[in-house]
Amino acid sequence: MYLLAYGLWDGLSAHWSRAVRAWAAEQDWLTLERLPAYPPELNPVELLWSLGECGTHAVVAARLGPWRVGEGALAKELVADFEPGMLITADRGFYAYRLWEAAAATGADLLWRMPDGPHLPVVQPLKDGSYESFLLDPKVRGRRAPQRHRGSRIEEPTGTPVRVVEYEVTNREGKGEILCLVTTIMDPDEASAAELAAACAGRWEFESSLDEIKTHQRGRGGALRSKTPDMIEQEIWALLLTHDAVRHLICEAADQADIDPDRLSFVRSLRVIRRQVADQAIFSPHRLTRALEAARAEILGRPNPRRRHRTSPRAVKRVHTNAYRKKLRTETTIHHPDPPDIKILAVSQLGGIGLRGHTISLSTLGISSAFSTTCSRSRADLVRNPE
Repeated sequence: MYLLAYGLWDGLSAHWSRAVRAWAAEQDWLTLERLPAYPPELNPVELLWSLGECGTHAVVAARLGPWRVGEGALAKELVADFEPGMLITADRGFYAYRLWEAAAATGADLLWRMPDGPHLPVVQPLKDGSYESFLLDPKVRGRRAPQRHRGSRIEEPTGTPVRVVEYEVTNREGKGEILCLVTTIMDPDEASAAELAAACAGRWEFESSLDEIKTHQRGRGGALRSKTPDMIEQEIWALLLTHDAVRHLICEAADQADIDPDRLSFVRSLRVIRRQVADQAIFSPHRLTRALEAARAEILGRPNPRRRHRTSPRAVKRVHTNAYRKKLRTETTIHHPDPPDIKILAVSQLGGIGLRGHTISLSTLGISSAFSTTCSRSRADLVRNPE
């Protein structure tokens, strides 16, 4: 009697322990084959990059690609959907000089948080505490290094002009952290530093959009139902289109009642629409109009209270390669009675030296040391696309 066994090694970390490998090597009857890191035929994975409207939670554009495609490539494709009149906010992990150039060329206003690396020289302090600067062109930086090494004439630093806002939030956990924003809005009268700081915080609204799609609309589950790349893309587009239709109806109801779309529950609206679709087996134009009116009325029947100010711990459920720690079960969202107190750090507070770089011009440093303001608006008008 013979026993033959053939196993597939799935790469689980527990299966890579020294004890398991030693045991498997001693078993003559066991043959193991290790699966590749990503077998697309067995478990297709699709990346989704999207452009979301913070005020309405609607997804206005999206790009899909296989997992092998870099995030930067999908982000560059998404730039084609930027339009004049939009204010595009982004977190610090998105910045790249060429991506900024391409995005600024579309005519859209940009407001991005900066990572720790780039230097932002102070060219001209402004009255609201922000200052004019520029993003150094990587090609110029690459030429300056060997010029400095050879002792020859060093090329003047040049790049894309930007406006820099440096601030901290004084009444929240983690106070003392300095946040740096760059924007293409150069005029402080058009948007003050405090308004820009408040608007940039609204980028986290898109996390709510993802939660609506992944958790409430699709339902809890580890993977999509489709098993092939083409069908997965089709299923993702169907989810996005359905979410857009639900959000469109919510915005119509909010405009009808002249309230913020945030006060209308997505879960309640989704249930209302599902009931209306089931009741209207055959849609005639007249019945469709009545169904939409009934749905809007039911959605407006129980608006949510005004959203309270809240923060969440900077942690993740599953630790990957980023610097965030694992979230504890006892950690929950913290609700605050007061709005965030945003303190703008002016250049003169630092004796003429910007937090992000050296000062080029010191002739106009006649501004106050710090600007402190409380932004009590629940939704900055700058975040929403006026169209």
